[in-house]
Amino acid sequence: MRVSFVSHSADLAGAEQSLLSLVRTARARGHDVRVWLPGPGPLADRLVEDGLAPGLLRHGRNRWWMSRRGAGLVGVVRLLQIARDRAQFVRHLREDRPDVLVLNSAVAPAALMAASSLGVPAVTVVRESLRTNPTLRSLLPKAAIIALIARWSTEVVSISSYVARQVGRASTVINPPVRLPPAPAPARVDGGRLRLLMLGTIGGDKNQEEAVDAVSLALAGGADVRLDIYGGGPTRSVARLRARIARSGLGGSVTVHPPSRDVASLLADADAALVLSRNEAFGRVTVEALQAGVPVIGYARGGTAEILRGGGGVLVDATADAVAEAICRFGADRDLLRACRDEARDAGERWRAKRPDEELVQLLERIGAERGALAGARRVLARERGALAGERP
Repeated sequence: MRVSFVSHSADLAGAEQSLLSLVRTARARGHDVRVWLPGPGPLADRLVEDGLAPGLLRHGRNRWWMSRRGAGLVGVVRLLQIARDRAQFVRHLREDRPDVLVLNSAVAPAALMAASSLGVPAVTVVRESLRTNPTLRSLLPKAAIIALIARWSTEVVSISSYVARQVGRASTVINPPVRLPPAPAPARVDGGRLRLLMLGTIGGDKNQEEAVDAVSLALAGGADVRLDIYGGGPTRSVARLRARIARSGLGGSVTVHPPSRDVASLLADADAALVLSRNEAFGRVTVEALQAGVPVIGYARGGTAEILRGGGGVLVDATADAVAEAICRFGADRDLLRACRDEARDAGERWRAKRPDEELVQLLERIGAERGALAGARRVLARERGALAGERP
């Protein structure tokens, strides 16, 4: 079976790491894989490192219909550009003739539109909290976008139940694959300063500034704590975060670092992780922390709440005060912290045992088989019609 994956980005964040795993699984099961990217980048480099021939990588514009600047006049321009991108994908699909097309995100629709117009089966993996994420703006109403995705897709896959509730009843829930590489021996020790870790893109809905406020409140409450924040992001967002830290006088307690790919080592040196998004579609960072045996203090919202209901952390109200209270509890009660570590490790092992990439590829295989059976039935019907026409006097 020939499968074409379309990525909205050539970076290497959570969605792209999930795509890497899917491509590996599809190739391991013997399928002919192509990957379309909007341009060169670390994702392309990793695909080639994994053994995908450079000739099987396609590059082309793939504009987003939902983004920070997707409304107003910019939204009008984006929709016009997407119409042009669709024509490009029509040409690509006619050349590659995939059995199934997989859209790795719902934010860029051109390939899905092209597949629908050509009758190519398409699976859209919705990795975003479409209705509630304030950074996803569009000229089109969210309800209209969700309806179009359902109409154009053969199957819609949501990465969590939280996302599925926003997409509607047509969605199948398959979590992303998360398997943190084996970590070094933990450097954590009981006693001393409580070490907190926060990973992810700076700005948007990740709420690093609220984490800074929480640390300030925890210090004022007598906790001995430091917070290390790792992540990149828009220059303005990073500058605003650094200014917030300076104004709070927390230069010795909160440090902002560039993003790091060595997540396992960072987690090995942490006592707890903070996940403070209000609209987390899933939460790769949350699962990685659990797999490293690191408890998570998370907002009781979205995918974070969904994951932590299985144990391994503390769910709190979406306020800096609530986060500060949880930090103080961990700092004052190391027995509680140790118990949460054990719980996190157990929950992490349950996540590690899952193979959702296999489940998704099996879904693609079913769709491809159904398409093949339908094409075969059409060929038989055409032959029978031809035979009947030949028998007529």
